[in-house]
Amino acid sequence: MANVERICLETGVQLNYEIQRLSQLAEEMRVPPDQAISPLFRMAEQNEQLGEMATTNRELLSKKGANAQVVAELERWESTCSVMPKQIDLTVRQIEEALQKA
Repeated sequence: MANVERICLETGVQLNYEIQRLSQLAEEMRVPPDQAISPLFRMAEQNEQLGEMATTNRELLSKKGANAQVVAELERWESTCSVMPKQIDLTVRQIEEALQKA
């Protein structure tokens, strides 16, 4: 669970940086930032929800323990969260390309 929380924190930092950077770029190109980077806003919301769920589940696990099914689910979560930085990179490239064409 700690890995999921760590990944969410790192992903949040990456998202915040890219949102700020691409917002400035969009403004310079006279494109409304909210429209240009809306996928990153959605990803930030999802990342925040995952982080909150991970914290809640960690607290529950420390109180109740974990069975094999719970451990398998946590491993799946970690796998899903670990691809988020790559998804952010891909989305950022797509936004940059779209802004260059604008």
